[in-house]
Amino acid sequence: MRDLLFSNKSVKQTLVKNTLWLTLGEAISRFSKFFLIMVAARVLEPEGYGQFNYIVSFLAIFFEFSDIGLSDYFIKAYQNSETKEKIGAAFLIFKSLLVSGVGVIALIVAFFTLPHPLFFPFLIIFIMTLIDKAKGSLVLFSVASQEMEKHSAVYMVETVVTTLVGITVLLLKKSLILFCLAYLTGSTCAFFVAIFLSKGKCPKLIWNQSILKPVAVGAVPFIIVSFCNAALISSDTLMIGGLIGMANVGYFSAGQRIFKLITQNLDILLTVSYPVLCNLLAKKETVLPLMRKITSIMILLTLPIACIGVVASDIIIRFLFGPEYLHGISVFYLFMVLAPITGIYEVFLRYYYAANSQKTLITVIVSSTVLNVVLNLVFIPKFGIKGAVISSIAARLIVLMYMMIAKKMIHYIRFDVAGKAALSGIGAAACCYGLKVAGFGIAALPVAGILYLVCLYVLKEDNFINWIQDMVRVLSKKNNSLEG
Repeated sequence: MRDLLFSNKSVKQTLVKNTLWLTLGEAISRFSKFFLIMVAARVLEPEGYGQFNYIVSFLAIFFEFSDIGLSDYFIKAYQNSETKEKIGAAFLIFKSLLVSGVGVIALIVAFFTLPHPLFFPFLIIFIMTLIDKAKGSLVLFSVASQEMEKHSAVYMVETVVTTLVGITVLLLKKSLILFCLAYLTGSTCAFFVAIFLSKGKCPKLIWNQSILKPVAVGAVPFIIVSFCNAALISSDTLMIGGLIGMANVGYFSAGQRIFKLITQNLDILLTVSYPVLCNLLAKKETVLPLMRKITSIMILLTLPIACIGVVASDIIIRFLFGPEYLHGISVFYLFMVLAPITGIYEVFLRYYYAANSQKTLITVIVSSTVLNVVLNLVFIPKFGIKGAVISSIAARLIVLMYMMIAKKMIHYIRFDVAGKAALSGIGAAACCYGLKVAGFGIAALPVAGILYLVCLYVLKEDNFINWIQDMVRVLSKKNNSLEG
């Protein structure tokens, strides 16, 4: 058992070990952080919770520039044992310069633009972000060495400490500053754990100019993609705060938080399948069966979430965040509509990453970002917080149609699976609505989920276990060939 969980013996065993640790770390981290957010949203109320999310989104825009693809380059280059020391040293120095430069710019902009009451909480989160970046750089050495047990340990410590301290201070006093300090405490503890676990990994900081040229040549596409991704994630929050107030950011963030939790969990499917997709494309083998399998699983997962989520939006928001956030119900069910669109959108993006189609990738992401921002300016003043999600739905849908038709990605979608998933999802949603009316509350959700699986069985659709088994067989086959 020790060899399985704490050492790298073979490609297959390493994949299993890293997947187990990654899944465990993600489960504990997300559950702990989500529980903390539930408590924080109730205690801080929409105004305070909105201010916290506004600060985090503000910093996210800037610190996306502190990497510009350097981490991806480092992981790839670190595999060469002859240049590990030089690459590692140059990476740490270059990363430090980027973080420092971006940090100075963020401070200056915040000083002139942020409301005065938010500046001290901003400084706390700013310091936390700097520590996070330093911790992330240290952890990356473990990732590059395929030691995900260390990566998971660091992030589990961070989330558990943050959750325990955060809930404690919130129960003692309703204070945005104390809540921000809880996050700083968790990040600091995780940073020291990262230092301890990275002993013997970090090289001496000797500058090596050889890293500059390849990073500089490949940096521009990564800068554009990184900035657009940050803008997509943060622009809604920032524009709502600037156009219609912080309380509305709180209502919006309640629905968005659940949506992010759903989409982040779906990332596990994309993370597992991405190396196989890269391998197939590198060998110029057909990716049609694998892509159809990935999109089918994504459809089977997201369509019922959308159907049931729309019907049960009021009981979910009330249960998780309390009656103070009922204004966020309309935002939540719109986010549920966005879920299947985003699922397929992300699958196609991973394909472009794997195929190294930088031109198409940049076109898609830039178009989606620009459309989202322009539509926000139109819809937020007119429809309030609902306008932000309507903008996201419209932007993603337009770009998705472009990928499906102009880029001929439509043949990767099995519409027979989509039809069965839609029928089953509608049946499960109808059941959920009936149970809700009958007063079952949140208990209606698991019943609706079970009914969805029953409907798929009746319609003679492969169940999720068979799909997962197929994926595991594909992964095992490819990794066995790598071992050979």
